[in-house]
Amino acid sequence: MRDFSHLEIVDCDCKACCQKDVDVVQQTLLHNLLFYQDLVLEIQRHIQDDAIADLLVEKLGRSFLSKIDSAAK
Repeated sequence: MRDFSHLEIVDCDCKACCQKDVDVVQQTLLHNLLFYQDLVLEIQRHIQDDAIADLLVEKLGRSFLSKIDSAAK
């Protein structure tokens, strides 16, 4: 996710950031939409593959997942 003020310091090559003919607000919003779209697709793939724990470890770390497991018991 990106804030409007970060546009110039983030070196991103997504489809939205490569478009130079849109204003900063549109470019940032498009970037964020693409980010969340990719994230949701990744979550869906991991759920379908019964590997959501692997994604949680990758994104949040093993210690965080252990805390979730402990709290669920």
